[in-house]
Amino acid sequence: MNAIRKIRVEDVIAFSAIAMIAFHLYWQYWFVDLMGVWVVNPLLPIAILGILALIYIRSTGSWPEFDVALPATWAFLGLYLLFASASSLVNETDFRQVVNWLVYAWSPAAVFLTIHGLKNLRDDDQINRCVKFLFLVMVLLSIYGLYALNFQKYPILKPILYWGEHGVVFETRGSDPLRYSLPGMSSTHYAPMLLPLILLGVHWAHESERVAKYVFLAATGFLAYCLFGTIARAAIIPLLVGLAYLTWVRCIPRWSGALVGCSVIGLCFLHPAIAMRLTALTPALDYPERQMLAHIVRDPESATQIVGSTPTTQGHLVIAAHTLGIAARRPILGVGMGRLGDLQNSTLAEYGGKSHNNFLSIAAGFGFPALLFYSLFLISLAVYLNRAIGRMPDSEPRRLGQTWLAILISYGLYLNGEPAEFHFVWLWLALIAVWIRNHKDAHASVV
Repeated sequence: MNAIRKIRVEDVIAFSAIAMIAFHLYWQYWFVDLMGVWVVNPLLPIAILGILALIYIRSTGSWPEFDVALPATWAFLGLYLLFASASSLVNETDFRQVVNWLVYAWSPAAVFLTIHGLKNLRDDDQINRCVKFLFLVMVLLSIYGLYALNFQKYPILKPILYWGEHGVVFETRGSDPLRYSLPGMSSTHYAPMLLPLILLGVHWAHESERVAKYVFLAATGFLAYCLFGTIARAAIIPLLVGLAYLTWVRCIPRWSGALVGCSVIGLCFLHPAIAMRLTALTPALDYPERQMLAHIVRDPESATQIVGSTPTTQGHLVIAAHTLGIAARRPILGVGMGRLGDLQNSTLAEYGGKSHNNFLSIAAGFGFPALLFYSLFLISLAVYLNRAIGRMPDSEPRRLGQTWLAILISYGLYLNGEPAEFHFVWLWLALIAVWIRNHKDAHASVV
């Protein structure tokens, strides 16, 4: 009750906007049904957070010092945006496309910036309330999703939506094997949204006592069950790596690590299609497959003929090789994200026409310098976080910092399977950066 009383009106507004970003609420069927129209606008919650940040700046009369705690992170982010912008200006064919891809590059960075400007997240207690709010919302959404999956019969059709349209249907089921998601969203969106919340749930379950411990344990187990139900390799593998890291640094006790391992094995038995999805990657180790992928890298145009005459099922790897070959031909500013999409769709449409690797997409679309600074942005964030953890004694804040690092490692791996630049990833990067900033400020005040 005390925690609820401390939540102010601006907190409710900020946390609601953050939830819209974290869970793509505007895509979900219940939200469309509630609003009565389709009102998808990914920039709306960013604008809400920006307004809150500006109100705080105006009330204090000073701009926040963004570069104090993370100077290299901000520098690398700026250089990435510089090359991404230059690529869009040089490669895109018309003004509308230029604006579209500038927004694509800058809007995730705007999420990162606005989170830093919020008054609501200036201390750990508020960050803790925010992420626990997100945890609660995701548990409720996942319960609804599981109910819809089993008891509601939405037609199997992906909609082409227009602003204000309501008479639409959403893909919920129909894949073989059945993959969990939320009505209106793909499993490739839903699965990575669960990643940080499961890792934080493990932390809270370990740190809590009595009833709270079992509540967090049950809720985290439920979210893990849903994640494995998506059968999304791009999220399941990073989660396992994140849990392995927490066990290695003894953030999770050994007996808890054994329990987690048994739980993972049990989840694999509950969702047997996971093994099939994971073993589907093994043919890429065979010599003929490696030769085929290498040939596509050397000659991207040959992908159409090779794919048509080869019984390979490694669609993601084929498109990755094709994307890498395109990147190698225009290494400095890439071919432009719009042109990259056209090339992928025209050559490899049967595999979805997306590289499903954000790093390779950046290299091909914006150029290798943009990829370098994007990678350094993530690496610098990890370095600063590790330094902050290193200054702490063995305590709950240190273990929370190690959990943040596990989230960062997991999302770094997930970017190798991310089909596009999702805002929710940048939201968690921002929360990690704000946590580092707060501890830097606290350390400076103590000194």
